[in-house]
Amino acid sequence: MWTVPPAEGTRGYIGATEKADGISLPTNMRPVPRYVALDSEIRARSGGTIELGVHGFEAAESMLVESLATSIQPHLQVPDPTAIPTHLNVATRTMGPILSLTANSPFLPADLYDGHDPETAFDRTPQELRIPLFERSVDEGSRKCRVPEDVPDLDSLIDRIVADPTLVAPPGLDPVDGDTADSDSSGGGDPGGRYPALGAKRGTYWRWVRPVFGGEVPRSAAGSRVAGGDGGSVRIEYRPLPTQPTLRDTVGVQALVIGVVCGVVATDHPLAALPWDDAKESFYAAVDDGPDADLRWVTRDGDRTTATPRIYDELFALARRGLDDIGVGSETIEWALAPIEARREADHVAPSAWKRARVRAAAESGSSLRAAIEDMQAAYIEQSGQGMPFAEW
Repeated sequence: MWTVPPAEGTRGYIGATEKADGISLPTNMRPVPRYVALDSEIRARSGGTIELGVHGFEAAESMLVESLATSIQPHLQVPDPTAIPTHLNVATRTMGPILSLTANSPFLPADLYDGHDPETAFDRTPQELRIPLFERSVDEGSRKCRVPEDVPDLDSLIDRIVADPTLVAPPGLDPVDGDTADSDSSGGGDPGGRYPALGAKRGTYWRWVRPVFGGEVPRSAAGSRVAGGDGGSVRIEYRPLPTQPTLRDTVGVQALVIGVVCGVVATDHPLAALPWDDAKESFYAAVDDGPDADLRWVTRDGDRTTATPRIYDELFALARRGLDDIGVGSETIEWALAPIEARREADHVAPSAWKRARVRAAAESGSSLRAAIEDMQAAYIEQSGQGMPFAEW
């Protein structure tokens, strides 16, 4: 979440508009037709005001407010399309524990807190503010951005996508010659051009874990093409994670995500037996409380647990097994996972906790909340630039 406001202020930047052909366009939105159409549609369905309900930013006039949030979205290619439902259901149950280690967005841009009491801001602001901000900035009434429900099989998954409301779609669904651009945070098309209708749907099929149809020919761990590969594939896009302080941390988080999902499937771990409601509660607990969240898990013995140390033990064991199973070497596995696992013993388990601690200390010393947040962000940028993994800060 960017926190140092531009010269015109955050509200001025988000709310700036200009008229073109009778259409009100956000001045600072990229002039991509789909974005413009999507913004117009969401504003129209929301009566001209998008209710955010976020402390410091209760409402906005444009979905451009979602640009405050940046994320990393690992993609896991699954060569067998019929296995996608299993991978999706497992991934949903990993979101809480992984987000608890990676939360990094505890504040809005600092100028939005002018005149606000620091304690009120701490009490009413979750450790991963990106999640409610994005969910509400694109909500046009059908709750399209949410934790995905479990899916029993591939046919049911496709039926569900077909039934999802289409907010905007391109004038024609024919593949565009040479168009290999993948999606960004707002969705996107089919990179291979083989499934344009699914690509158009994905443009507004916002789920925190979602399938992506199309792409490169599946390959084995050794790099050879999978026998029977027909030129397409299905991927899981894992969307709830904020960007991390350093490149090393970012790579480590991607390895953790892919490793855990593959590890659960490879070992037939009973995590999928965790009730969906518990998985959802675990995720939103991590949104609210980061590393202090009340997490939910099923152990390898089939027992339900909320013991965070036990959950993290299994999380990293499964990640190592999953990465090994897909052909990642042991030295690379340790290089990737060690900086994230080390957060368990760090002074602050997640970046959001580090940020909150610095801002709270400055506010208690007499700084305004705005000054405390801006000073924290300057220190964060300086630390990030040194390349030292977050656990060593």
